Amino acid sequence: MFHLYVDPELLAYEALTSFDIDPRHIDLMDLTFCDDPAMAMIVRGGVLPLNWQEKSDRVALDAVCKLLIHRILKSHNRQARQETVRGGLSPSVRRRTADYIDANLDQALTLDRLAREAGLSTFHFAKMFRVSFGMPPHRYVAARRIEQAASLLRDRENGLAAVASACGFGSQSHFSKAFKAATGVPPGEWRSLQ
Repeated sequence: MFHLYVDPELLAYEALTSFDIDPRHIDLMDLTFCDDPAMAMIVRGGVLPLNWQEKSDRVALDAVCKLLIHRILKSHNRQARQETVRGGLSPSVRRRTADYIDANLDQALTLDRLAREAGLSTFHFAKMFRVSFGMPPHRYVAARRIEQAASLLRDRENGLAAVASACGFGSQSHFSKAFKAATGVPPGEWRSLQ
């Protein structure tokens, strides 16, 4: 027998950020004496071997508990339903997101940061971004960085390190590898072909 007590605020946060479920629509089934093999495996493999008293185990236990909450919300919420993703981002949010990405290519553009700028939950933003742009956010950002790099490389005054920095690459070598993977040639050679 395993009892799991979850803070309602944590449950609401996970429902909203992981599943884009309005916390008011959570309707968990009564799991008293429920046999859920997946949850049993998580408890046996991830909870029981660890010790709450050990500081090093607490981080792992926290992650395992989030995994259990994820399983509960996915499999034991009466309101959870798989709906076909339709629509995408509204035209204004799509335009604002694209403009924000282009204006901040030199920065770290995380999914959370982009979702916050769009005013959406991370989960919902990622789904709607893919519908609107035809690719996940990280691929879109990478493609825009390469496009900006190509534009900057046309000006022979720009050094490769400066182009790498302006396009958000951590180093010139990272930039060179990413550029070659995208275009088939390293940036210096690409520049000489222009």
